[in-house]
Amino acid sequence: MSLLEQPCQTAMPTLRFRAAQNQALRAMLLVKDGVIYCSSLFGVRNYVFSAILPTLADGSAKLALRPSLSVAKGVPTLIMWTPVTADNNLNGVLHVFNIELLANFLLEPQEPYAQRVVLNVGDNSLEYGRREILRSDTLTTGLLYTAKSAQYPFSISLFGPQASRLALAALPRHIPLALLISLLAAYVVYLLTANRMSLSYHIGHAITHREFRVYCQPIINAETGRCIGVENPAALEKQTPGLDLAGRIYSPRGTTWADHRPDPLPDGHRGGKPAVVPATSVVLHQH
Repeated sequence: MSLLEQPCQTAMPTLRFRAAQNQALRAMLLVKDGVIYCSSLFGVRNYVFSAILPTLADGSAKLALRPSLSVAKGVPTLIMWTPVTADNNLNGVLHVFNIELLANFLLEPQEPYAQRVVLNVGDNSLEYGRREILRSDTLTTGLLYTAKSAQYPFSISLFGPQASRLALAALPRHIPLALLISLLAAYVVYLLTANRMSLSYHIGHAITHREFRVYCQPIINAETGRCIGVENPAALEKQTPGLDLAGRIYSPRGTTWADHRPDPLPDGHRGGKPAVVPATSVVLHQH
């Protein structure tokens, strides 16, 4: 703000140096006693501040979006007003930015989520890809969201399709992945449960946890009624009804019920013999 105390010819080198440091900054203007008296582009000027930028001069706004009136006429520019003090709108500095250059970097929409991105300053708006400044009230179709700056008086509006339409459009692309995940989950469940459904799993579990019990019973010849040997069946000591190795069902209390079928598992029926033979050997050695 010390530049305001200097004549335009003295302040111009500093103004041009500061403008050259920022590519997006087109010009800097000094305002003193309500008159624009110096420009970094044209030197000495004599414009009434309130006549050219009334919204900035009366303190109702700090930013203005308007087309250029001098160099490259019609090109959108963003003007920022910085007064000397908050209660003094007659003295300060005007920064003129080439907002079209910034908009090409900041407002590019990312399709398909955003089809248009618009910068709003006051009642005027600038849309990406368009060089004209429009009234904000004319841009309402397809408006999804508007984000306002917490420090400066501008906002960004996002225009695009509804989220439901985007979800429906993307659904076919996700069907193969969902099907693959479902098949993988089903295969994992099968691997986790297949072993538990076989007799070998239960016999192996019983051997590991020493759940077998050996019984002795005579083998009677049905014709002569004489004892011709001794059978040593091994039974599971389970707290739930289960099968012993001779095909008998046991109650929760461990008492034996009648045979539930005529052919016992040791005879090799239903694939029982490969699992029963090693189980019987282990039980006999343990007892």
